Amino acid sequence: MKTYLLTLLVFSTLILGCNNSKQGSENKESQNSATLEQAGENTGFSEWNFNKQVADTIDGGMMLLGPINAQGLNQEPYSLWFEENTKAYTPDMTVIEEIKPLLKSCYIKVFMGTWCEDSQREVPALMKLLNLTEFDQSQLEIIAMTHDKDTPENYEADYEIEFIPTIMFFKDGAELNRIVEYTQETLEKDILKILKQQPYTPAYAE
Repeated sequence: MKTYLLTLLVFSTLILGCNNSKQGSENKESQNSATLEQAGENTGFSEWNFNKQVADTIDGGMMLLGPINAQGLNQEPYSLWFEENTKAYTPDMTVIEEIKPLLKSCYIKVFMGTWCEDSQREVPALMKLLNLTEFDQSQLEIIAMTHDKDTPENYEADYEIEFIPTIMFFKDGAELNRIVEYTQETLEKDILKILKQQPYTPAYAE
């Protein structure tokens, strides 16, 4: 009888232990899910929406659409031009050192198209410049657009995006200026003028 009770007690303990372990796992998954949802609310979009690929019905193949990052641009077929144009950009390091402290208080928003030759030229250069200045990547937002310069989520609303790439610089919530489609001198010199709030007129400005 004692042996039977002991066996029953051990068996019950094992069952409860498995159930508790499963419940603990479920609680942990729920907490992780809540953390991701909170992160999505803080940034305006969930990390699961990054680097979404869709069919490019105009050029054929694929294109990125919506929020993207370096990870998305480093995958094929985008990596072909991203890597090449990153290497091709050789900035003036003296200007880079001037830019570095000025960028710390800035937020940068970029609208581009992975199908757009101007974007393919300027965005890799910008990413290289930001790496050289040790820019906080959490202060950088890149949005990939369609050929019609829009996104399904309407991320471009209120920003008057007509040409891409459009690289916008913000400080204390206000836009300082923007680079539109191509630079006036060099990327680093244009950025330095904008950050110093010197006279700067982007392309197509009235």
